[in-house]
Amino acid sequence: MSFPDNLNYSLLQLHAKVNTLPSSLDPKQLKPKDLLVEIFGKIKTEEHVFTSSELLSTLKIITKLKAEHLFPIETINEMSMEILDKISKKNPLASKKVLSPPEIKAFLINEGILPSSEEAKKVFWSLGEDWWRQIIDGKHQKHGKLVFDQGLHGGKIEPGYLKGVEDGSHFFY
Repeated sequence: MSFPDNLNYSLLQLHAKVNTLPSSLDPKQLKPKDLLVEIFGKIKTEEHVFTSSELLSTLKIITKLKAEHLFPIETINEMSMEILDKISKKNPLASKKVLSPPEIKAFLINEGILPSSEEAKKVFWSLGEDWWRQIIDGKHQKHGKLVFDQGLHGGKIEPGYLKGVEDGSHFFY
């Protein structure tokens, strides 16, 4: 099974922060599974002091790995619990074997790592009428917010694009 490019890139970025790779080493030769095992080993042994951001990046990668079946689910759960324990400064989580995605989200919100739904909504809509600038790529913004609805970017006309994005944006928190 191949390792998705976006996960491989995230893993290489994280690995580069944790280790100084020899310049002669071609990152394409690195095996993602081995990189993750090495990073996790450093988390577990505390050989490297991970920032919350690095731990969260690792947790995101591990969460996405469930679908890739590169590790047994027990290993994925062990890695996730270890990382959550490291992130937590107040509540040890060792008593629970497996956390569901909603429990992980609630934990990360409680620890102040993720914003609450209310905070996310406030930040997302803070641009007021210009909220669409967060969605439309900067190179297309010169055409205005209806760039895709009217095909002003020179591509396919997509009627209802902006309305669909706006409607969908009310449900993502």
